[in-house]
Amino acid sequence: MTAGTIVRSAAGHDKGSVFMVLAVEEPYVLLADGRSRMIEKPKRKKAKHAVRVGFEGSAVSAELTNRQLRGILRRFASSAQPGERGGYSPPPNKEG
Repeated sequence: MTAGTIVRSAAGHDKGSVFMVLAVEEPYVLLADGRSRMIEKPKRKKAKHAVRVGFEGSAVSAELTNRQLRGILRRFASSAQPGERGGYSPPPNKEG
């Protein structure tokens, strides 16, 4: 995993959320989503708990803003798994 990789959290209270990897500090990655986790204060998460969704390598730069990051991640958030953050899972239909 490298900086610019788009990941989905696979474990923890943020499970299902989409983030961008800002840096790699083995065995951790530093993640930001521009909203709950700003670029200035990224989340530290074990790399094994982040599933690769895509790559946006050209976006990682010193000039990247939280607003730009939210725009980039918006494209990937629509593919969230049902029942996880970013997706909607209706209750099962119970037929009697």
